[in-house]
Amino acid sequence: MRVSVIMPCYNAADWIGVALRSLLNQTVLPHEIIVVDDGSDDESAEIAESFGAPVRVLRVPNGGAARARKTGVAEASGDALMFMDADDLIAPDSLAALAGCLSAHPGQIALTPWYRYEQVNGAVWLPRPASCPPRRPEHDDLQAWLSGWYHPPCAVLWSRAAYERSGGWDEDLAVNQDGDIMMRGLVRGNRLVLTRTGAAFYRRLPGETATVSGGRSTRKGVQSRLRVLDRITGMLEEEHRTPFYANELRLAYKDVKDSCPSEFGDLRTWADGALYALPRRRAAKARSAGLPICDQTIRPSADTLPRPILATSPAVSVVIPTWNRAEIALRAVNSVLEQSFRDLELIVVDDASTDDTVERLRAVTDTRLRIVRQSVNQGVAAARNRGLAEARAPLVAFLDSDDLWRPDKLERQVAAMQAASPRVGILYCGIENRAPDTRDRWPPVARGPVFEAMLEKNLLHGLPSTGLFRREVFDMVGGFDTSFPAIEDFEMWLRITRFWEVDFVPETLASYYDGKDTDTAGLRRSRNLVANNAARDMFHQRYARDMRAASVEHEFLLESARRRAEEGGLARWRAARSVLKAIRYRPQASKLYAWLPLILMKPQLRDRIVDRIRALRHPAAFERPDKSADAN
Repeated sequence: MRVSVIMPCYNAADWIGVALRSLLNQTVLPHEIIVVDDGSDDESAEIAESFGAPVRVLRVPNGGAARARKTGVAEASGDALMFMDADDLIAPDSLAALAGCLSAHPGQIALTPWYRYEQVNGAVWLPRPASCPPRRPEHDDLQAWLSGWYHPPCAVLWSRAAYERSGGWDEDLAVNQDGDIMMRGLVRGNRLVLTRTGAAFYRRLPGETATVSGGRSTRKGVQSRLRVLDRITGMLEEEHRTPFYANELRLAYKDVKDSCPSEFGDLRTWADGALYALPRRRAAKARSAGLPICDQTIRPSADTLPRPILATSPAVSVVIPTWNRAEIALRAVNSVLEQSFRDLELIVVDDASTDDTVERLRAVTDTRLRIVRQSVNQGVAAARNRGLAEARAPLVAFLDSDDLWRPDKLERQVAAMQAASPRVGILYCGIENRAPDTRDRWPPVARGPVFEAMLEKNLLHGLPSTGLFRREVFDMVGGFDTSFPAIEDFEMWLRITRFWEVDFVPETLASYYDGKDTDTAGLRRSRNLVANNAARDMFHQRYARDMRAASVEHEFLLESARRRAEEGGLARWRAARSVLKAIRYRPQASKLYAWLPLILMKPQLRDRIVDRIRALRHPAAFERPDKSADAN
């Protein structure tokens, strides 16, 4: 099946690059992506053209999104059509699921689950639940859409037949163009099928809520909404089906009337007239079978479109955040400047140190070093975000100021990233703990799509110091979340792996020092139990829906309980509540019942009992928490 994606674009230079990247990261690639630039006066068209095939750019005079979409359809050659806005995203398995759904249900319309994509804390982009009422089980497709349930264009794949049945986009409407084309098609026999996998992310830009709601309540907006309802009512009357939909039509007209400003008296009268003309009773009907769900997907292809890393200078931006670590920060800086890979810039973000960190760093004469000083101490997440804002290269690496790199670290990783699939957003390596009394190593093991596995635990040990990142990943998901008291890096990797794959070079190319000289704050963030457990609570609250869908929520809660029990005292009772919560979500998991009394014991007694049980019968069920350097 050939899928044509049509993307209307008007002044979307800030977003179109990551929207196109999410399409080119698909496990099944679109046949073509037609960007219709609607008279932009920014660099949107040039950014789109830089991607090359299968992206094709059409430049047209400004005429609105509907006209741009119609222009794209006229040029499209696909069997299926997606209309994706230039600021939206789709998960990597979305096209495979949608195309598989249409293959199983030819001539219809496939939908994928969707989320709002919203900015929080000024820098972080997160999925939020769909902002529409849930579909009632007794509703058919048209009743549901009239009642406010819907899917945005980026979550919809139209068969060519279904699109032609709908009659196409109406460019004369000011608002509700997507609702109009969908409902016209539903009246004429189109049917909806929901995929079980895939996801679309409908971006809500800062301040957009007021803009959109304001547009709906303008004179043109109210007129357009009434015209859509009049058109659907008329089509139903022609087929003598109005009584069947009378209740939903009445609610829809009433919603328009209630949101119509009082100064538009003629439009309120229009709505009143339509309400009066609707039948008072609805004919008896059979219960709807509900929205069918399709599990079929197109087999992912091993082929990917090459996405060359731009030959800019510098090729890599390295960011080191530091605070009051004068001696060891200089050691980390030297390990970067002594890399065999020379085409880099090094940005050290000093988080308002009160020692002589800055003075020592200014003595370094290498012109690749830039020092950025925060005026007030804001924490490591804010320091990394500042470094990202300053970075100029297409590849980004981070190094904590108490870690070190082997001299060939960047050389090995840059070569591997250039050879990797363009779907790889993170490429990492092994790390060793060079504490005075140990040389523990953590080799890399996780690769490919790891989002669901990462919902349970962090598989990417050693990040960020072991990683090399495409700059695009941060453009897509935003920066580190400064509201987290710990594990803000784990939360970032989870956001990235929702859209990107990971890969690694197997060698140990980074060192982690666990000595007292590296512990400026008196306790490393990853070992601060109270902060770590508070952050895990925040993490669970944010990703509980995803954890439940992946059937790993109980495992995450159990690990949180184990960690909280380490605090001792009353924290053990809070840990027990976490186990009870895990039991509620997965009552069939027998190990949860075994852990409930163990959590309440003193650590020494619990450890002896667990060691005995593990030795006798159940090593997997009673494994200890991960004690590695990045035990998030």
